This record gives sequence, structure tokens and C-alpha cells, in this order.
Amino acid sequence: MILIICYITYSLANRGFSIGINDVQPGEVLKAKKDELIESANKTCDDLIERSKSGKLVNQPGCNEEQTLEVNMAYLDLLGMSYLG
Repeated sequence: MILIICYITYSLANRGFSIGINDVQPGEVLKAKKDELIESANKTCDDLIERSKSGKLVNQPGCNEEQTLEVNMAYLDLLGMSYLG
């Protein structure tokens, strides 16, 4: 067993090892789910921006309109990161 490990280590050290970009591409199901999540987040952000422009966005305590918009968008960003991993 130790000879196999030594041989593999020697081969990798002398010949190298690389992973191509095609080896790490996500599958179609994952791409579709990611696109769906991104589209949903974009619609929510667009809605927040429209409500902010029209003055219908309810300010959070201690925040002005711009800060409230920023907090809401940052929250969506955090949710997206937790969904996408």
C-alpha cells in the first residue's frame, strides 16, 4: 500500500495534475435552480427600488429611505448566499 502511495505522489509531482473548467461545471438542474433564484431576487430588488422611488417603502426604525433600501438588499444578498452555498 505504501508503494502505491509513493508512486502516485511521485507521478503527480513529476507529471502534474490539473482540473479543467469542464470538470467543474454545474449540471442543468442546478443551473436552472440558480437562474430561478436569481430571477426571483432581481424581481424583489426591482420591486424595492420602485417602492423607494414612489415613496411607498416603509423605513426601518432609525434608518432613512436609502439606508432601509440598502438593508433590504443586503438581506436578500445574504439569503441568496445561503441558498446558493
